[in-house]
Amino acid sequence: MLDDVPALRESVRGLVSGTRSLSGALPTAAEQIPTLRATVTQIRELIGPLRTTLGALLPQVGEITDFLDEVSGAYSAGSPAAGGFFLPSQALESPLFQSGIPYYFSDDGKATRMIVTPQREGFSRDAMDVSAEVIPTSLAAIKNTSLAGSTVSIGGPGGTLLNIESFAHEDFIAIVVAAFAFVFCVVLFLLRSLVAALAVIGTVGLSYLSAMGVSVFLWQGIIGNPLHWSVAPIAFTFLVAVGADYNMLLVSRFREEYGAGGGTGLIRAMVGTGSVVTQAGLTFGITMLAMLASYAHNVAQIGTTVAIGLLIDTLIVRTLVMPAIARLSGRWFWWPTPFVSLPTRRPRLEPDRDVRTRTTVAQQL
Repeated sequence: MLDDVPALRESVRGLVSGTRSLSGALPTAAEQIPTLRATVTQIRELIGPLRTTLGALLPQVGEITDFLDEVSGAYSAGSPAAGGFFLPSQALESPLFQSGIPYYFSDDGKATRMIVTPQREGFSRDAMDVSAEVIPTSLAAIKNTSLAGSTVSIGGPGGTLLNIESFAHEDFIAIVVAAFAFVFCVVLFLLRSLVAALAVIGTVGLSYLSAMGVSVFLWQGIIGNPLHWSVAPIAFTFLVAVGADYNMLLVSRFREEYGAGGGTGLIRAMVGTGSVVTQAGLTFGITMLAMLASYAHNVAQIGTTVAIGLLIDTLIVRTLVMPAIARLSGRWFWWPTPFVSLPTRRPRLEPDRDVRTRTTVAQQL
């Protein structure tokens, strides 16, 4: 016991030193107590509203937790990775979702609508190209899913123009055959000549094909803008209607003058119809060129094609090709009309009048 007295002495010294430090700090602590009391009061005032807020949030946090647990269970049970589509059941109960269902789902639940808005002009060629990719892409996306075997269709400006283009390509041959057949029957009925009717139809088709070739060369070969799908059928309608009229007018006049002889009748027919048809064709063609001022490329292409076709028909086909066919064919141009039923030869013109007539025709040619 006496051996532990030195160790006790060291403990007593430490206690004395600590007591002295405490006695020196007590006056300072007494001064800090009011400040500490004010701080505790502020903390108590903040804890009150925070407790109220937490009391209101805890039920909502519980609902969110329950919702996430339910979504997780539904997601795992529904296997959306295999089906490719997932919608939680809570979304179906939303009033906003219920109000939008009739716009996107059919009443029987077998059809749905999706809106795709590409950043392109709706009536442009680019929009049509995008629309052409939508259906194959959609069918590839639903392959090996619960939607496999579904029918996908597209609407809107691009899809509508794409469908019209498809219909136009499919029906264009039938339209051409029907138009040529109808015009051929009309010309055959008026002229009563199979060869003349074939010549009129053939020259009209020649002018149309020539106009399409020149237009393709200008727009695709030089300008670099592909010809729009609507150019071919619309230009065909214009050129067949107008070209058949011009050639029909020349051939009808030639038939009336054939009684004076093949060469003389052809000269008189050219003199009688040349200036009128040429002026009408040039006026119509130049007027169609005004469509070049349109911002729509297809309108400008239609105007260019029709104008080129009219100029070819007026200046080349009606002036050179049709008279050459009629002159080389001779009487066979009116087959199978009996030769005796053609108009009788007219009396020969006076020399000075005949010379004036031939001079006028030579000037026009």
